[in-house]
Amino acid sequence: RTFSLSHPTGIRQNWEAPSDKSSVFTVFTLRPMETGKRKAKADGTAELSAAEETNKRRETNKRRKSAIDEVVKEFICPISLELPVEPVTAEDGRVYNRADIKKHIDTADDNLTSPVTAAPMGPTLVPAVQVQNTLHALIKSGAVEDDSAERLKKVIAMRKEAEAGDPEAMCDLGD
Repeated sequence: RTFSLSHPTGIRQNWEAPSDKSSVFTVFTLRPMETGKRKAKADGTAELSAAEETNKRRETNKRRKSAIDEVVKEFICPISLELPVEPVTAEDGRVYNRADIKKHIDTADDNLTSPVTAAPMGPTLVPAVQVQNTLHALIKSGAVEDDSAERLKKVIAMRKEAEAGDPEAMCDLGD
């Protein structure tokens, strides 16, 4: 014969009477099963189920990935349409790959204009160190894994080889 005792916490204890009429009872505890529904906590708030937690994490990760993608799009050179290997800020306030904007400046007539806005601008280029550090960190962490990052990944690897003394990498970087 079995006796049940339910607790307000959702735990149910079943007591089974022995068949040999001894005074020893077997006690076993049944915990409530996950049903996907919210369980009440002691403070009265609802606790998320495992499925809800997973969905919440997925949505958060999706938002983060979307934000990172938007930041990376801002850094894409408007001339080469790739992530800049050596990012610089031109006088129009935009970030470019140094080689691409330098070529634009060198081929311009006396009236140099922005490749993006077509407004007049000067030839001064300023290294965009924070942009470079940000891009390197995003690529190293794996947050950026699309085609736009492939060239930059290769250059980063080549620079490491050149810094280690590899003459071939030094030569390739010079091209």
